[in-house]
Amino acid sequence: MEPAALERFASPGKGSGLRSRRRVRPGELLYRAEPFAYVVTKEQLGGVCERCLRRNEHLHRCSQCKVAKYCGKSCQKEAWLDHKQECRCLKNMQPNFPPDSVRLAGRIVFKLVSDIHLDLFNRESTEGHCFFFDTSEVIGAFPLTSLGTSFSLCG
Repeated sequence: MEPAALERFASPGKGSGLRSRRRVRPGELLYRAEPFAYVVTKEQLGGVCERCLRRNEHLHRCSQCKVAKYCGKSCQKEAWLDHKQECRCLKNMQPNFPPDSVRLAGRIVFKLVSDIHLDLFNRESTEGHCFFFDTSEVIGAFPLTSLGTSFSLCG
C-alpha cells in the first residue's frame, strides 16, 4: 500500500497547509471530499441531477417544489437532507426564483443550523431539559423563522 500522498502541517502565522509526502504523478488524484454545500446553476437546472450532477435527459422532478430534478429515487433520497428546507422555500416563493448565490447561502445556513441543532441535541447536558432554539437569533437579520426553521429541543 502506498503512503498517503499528502500531509497536513501548521504554518505559523498562516494557518494550516498541505504538502506532498512522496513524488506525485501528473493527473493523480490527491484528495476527494464531498462539498459542504452546492447548488446547480440556474442555467443547468433541468439538465443535470441535483445530487450526482450527471447530465441526463430523463430526470424526475421533485413532486413538491417542481424545481429539483434527479436521476432516480436513490439520488433523490440521498439529496433530501440538503433539499428539504430549500424545497419548502422554493414552493412558497413561486413564481419567483432566487439567484444561485441566494440558494447556496440558504443551503449553507440550513446545514449550519441543522448541525447546531444536532450538536445541542447530542450533548449530555441537555438530558431532562427543554430548550427553544430560534434561528433568527443566530442568523441575525436573515429572517429564517418565517421559513419555519425554529427548533424545539427536548432531551
